Amino acid sequence: MNKNTLLKYFSLMVLFYTCSACVAEECAFNKNLFLEKMYSENKAIVSHTWSEKQKEVKGVLKNGNIFTVKHWSCNHYGTHAIMIVGPYSATIPEVLNKDFLSLANIALQKDEVTLLKHYLDNKKIKLLPEPQKFTVPSEQFSEFYISSAVANELIIMEIKLYKD
Repeated sequence: MNKNTLLKYFSLMVLFYTCSACVAEECAFNKNLFLEKMYSENKAIVSHTWSEKQKEVKGVLKNGNIFTVKHWSCNHYGTHAIMIVGPYSATIPEVLNKDFLSLANIALQKDEVTLLKHYLDNKKIKLLPEPQKFTVPSEQFSEFYISSAVANELIIMEIKLYKD
């Protein structure tokens, strides 16, 4: 091999490794998808604190329920939301669908809320003393579920979705 051929291959190798490093730093999902603005403009939220670094919010709703939502997006995409409803009493509805949709409207993107709503249209989640977990069928998410549990006089509701 002559010098020009070696130089050509060397240049191609440098270009290949440089481009590989660039691709490794790029995100598969939009890193700026979740912003504090989602929560500051939500009229159902009375008070909240936002961590830009953690992409996490904690807050209180107008109805007194408290919630926390953690987002992540780059190489993986997901949301984990928890809402505490209570104290549990006879005024808590037997069917929790409305509360799950309330949490979804705070934490999820519109298409994710729609997917959950379609699932809940065919399933009525009732409050039971033992914890419950329901998988929301979806081809776009590796994991998408809702769960509920009773702890003392509180109802803990959870939504988690994940995509890689």
